[in-house]
Amino acid sequence: MNYSTILLFSLAISLITGTLLFILGCLVRFQQALLLNNYIADLESNPIVEACESKLDNVNICATQTSFDSIYIGEWANYLGSLVILLGFLIMFYSTMGLFGLLRGSRISLLLMFFLLLAAMVFEFFIFEVLLGDDNSFHEQAREELGERLASEYTLNDESNEFTRIMNAVMLKGRCCGIEGPDDFALNETLHLHGHKHVLQIPPACCDIQDFNSPLVGFFELLRCSEDSLAARIFRKGCYHVLHVHFYDSYGEAAYGNIIFVMLWEGIQEILIFMIVLKRKEEKLKKSNKSSSGSGVQKIKEVAKPEKKPGSLSGSGTHEKASTEIW
Repeated sequence: MNYSTILLFSLAISLITGTLLFILGCLVRFQQALLLNNYIADLESNPIVEACESKLDNVNICATQTSFDSIYIGEWANYLGSLVILLGFLIMFYSTMGLFGLLRGSRISLLLMFFLLLAAMVFEFFIFEVLLGDDNSFHEQAREELGERLASEYTLNDESNEFTRIMNAVMLKGRCCGIEGPDDFALNETLHLHGHKHVLQIPPACCDIQDFNSPLVGFFELLRCSEDSLAARIFRKGCYHVLHVHFYDSYGEAAYGNIIFVMLWEGIQEILIFMIVLKRKEEKLKKSNKSSSGSGVQKIKEVAKPEKKPGSLSGSGTHEKASTEIW
């Protein structure tokens, strides 16, 4: 069996896989707006959005938008993208090292690839836990960072606030409230609308108001709901959990299958490298033994070759001379 050909083919596939992971990591790291826009693509069809945009006294109580050019969610999202970029680069690097080792016959390159494969498998298991787990340090840090931003940046009085518009879009789309639930909010913001004072305890985007005759009626329903943090029509689920479930349902099985496939694929590559290195070592040993055996036979032949006597030539000449003198 030609292990080198099999490994060469597998490394070509790994190189493609690493490139795709690198691109995916760049997407998560630098194009987060694209992922969010894909999630809230049908937000315009939500009746609450139309009610929010009624703008009594030119006030939008749940300012949002259905498309973002660029966003900043937090360092946790950048960290996740960087992890995927690093994994893609690692796979591309060990694939290149393996191809170089096979084509140039470099044992050192193959051994280096062997240890890089082990590192990649450990790294992939870590990313697997980060992506699909829901109760680990990564998710705790993400929830904490988002909670701090929610407390410091979310407001109803500034429609230009990007984080407010992002949160409203996610809450309206995901039918959720806050990061971990409505208890995340302590707004106590006062709005004066049409000569009336309204003290809002939670964002109107947290209210489950679906049945209303007109957008303006829906607007007042949202106001009444948001003035009471214990209202029965408030979404109780946190948006972090809702988004995690959404992305797991959408991409979780594919991510799970791909990571398992890559790890098994790398395990096979480890075995192939071991077999190739072992086979080359055996061939080198056989060649060395054959060379040693050949030189030994040559030495035996040289030892067994009969030696010529020093006086044989002179004796023959004397006899010939004597024979001539007789004649």
